[in-house]
Amino acid sequence: MAVLRPADLQRFEACKFDVRDERRVNVPVTIESVKALVKEMCQLNEHGEYAPILEADLVGFLYHLILRDSLCSPGKIHLDTRIIGSENDNYKFDIVVGEVRRRDDGRPAISPEAIIEVKVFPEGFTDQQHRRRFEHILDNDLRKLGSLRMRPLFRVEFVFDQVDYLAGTYASTNREQVVVGRRNEIAAGVTILFARRTAGSWQVLSK
Repeated sequence: MAVLRPADLQRFEACKFDVRDERRVNVPVTIESVKALVKEMCQLNEHGEYAPILEADLVGFLYHLILRDSLCSPGKIHLDTRIIGSENDNYKFDIVVGEVRRRDDGRPAISPEAIIEVKVFPEGFTDQQHRRRFEHILDNDLRKLGSLRMRPLFRVEFVFDQVDYLAGTYASTNREQVVVGRRNEIAAGVTILFARRTAGSWQVLSK
């Protein structure tokens, strides 16, 4: 049976939140607030306390941090969900902030105020696996974010790059530039939030 040390308990207490906290309805989620949370995730990784492997790891932790910092009420944040206003009703988005509404067919969906799509390039994966993730950004994530008939407060593609994969090339072009160029083509107005570990140090940039 695992025993929690005092330091572990302190970190646990720091992460707890009170669901009755009324600030939850007064402090909106913004690009800058999400960027601050991403920087915190990078610091935890740098200290060896957080190492996501899959997108679900990032999505789950970001969900927790958004609620911990009272950036929206628990009833307004949704994971892997359909939204109202997408050109394709079958598209699902990683994190959506918004109210639950009914679509024309009666099924529930979210009226989006903010949308975040997530991608991770973790340690220990092959170049082929990273390439599939990279191409998923180009052909899936950005296409979905650009397909909205309704424009929410903001749309974000969040890329957590632990291995500096984006420093390489794709069809003889820098991968980060490829992502930005694809965004410009099919998803104008989307913010790309890059968290990249280069030479052991993290940088968080929005483009």
